[in-house]
Amino acid sequence: MQVPSATYRIQFHSNFKFADAEGLIPYLHELGASHLYSSPYMKARRGSEHGYDVADPLHINAELGTEQEVNRLVERLRQHGMGLLLDIVPNHMAASPENPWWMHVLENGRESGGRNLKVKEARPKTNRSAARTGGGRGRSGFSNEDYREAPRQPRW
Repeated sequence: MQVPSATYRIQFHSNFKFADAEGLIPYLHELGASHLYSSPYMKARRGSEHGYDVADPLHINAELGTEQEVNRLVERLRQHGMGLLLDIVPNHMAASPENPWWMHVLENGRESGGRNLKVKEARPKTNRSAARTGGGRGRSGFSNEDYREAPRQPRW
């Protein structure tokens, strides 16, 4: 493994895809970059402009290109003696129906075991959030009674 000495940060999104990054490699090499430091490119919510709202960490985000295009990008980096640093934040997962892991936890709660996920107790910041659930027990298995006022936490 090569230790990074100079990185160049790129942000993948619908207007800057794998092929766009590949085209920059010769220029970045000339500048002295040892590594391309990239935003996440795993499948994110549709239309994500940053990639940190991951919906499926096991697949490439098709809005950015194909697996073959990622492989071509990595090969081009290698040809120039460069590496790729992929920025990932494991706890940045989309709280969205597009995320099957999220939906599994909501639908099965503590019974969603086998996925090595830690299920936390649902505690919205205010009771107003409970009103949005529409009352009764929904697909998530929670009812309005399951929600309570959460203590205020300082944000640093």
